[in-house]
Amino acid sequence: MIKPNNGDYLNYIHVLFEWEQINDATSYNLQIDDNASFDTPLVATNSESLIYIETDLIDWESSYFWR
Repeated sequence: MIKPNNGDYLNYIHVLFEWEQINDATSYNLQIDDNASFDTPLVATNSESLIYIETDLIDWESSYFWR
């Protein structure tokens, strides 16, 4: 991941997730959850893009995990 950095404290709720291109990759899977176990991710998306902007599910003063 390029953005956000691991452990970042964010002061906005429309969060840009950005990652590096991997050779020969045709898509990327992003998961966002409020639990480190990722049992029921809030977001689980496949994208051909190197970015994803979450605009609806990030709340103020909450902790999230992403991979």
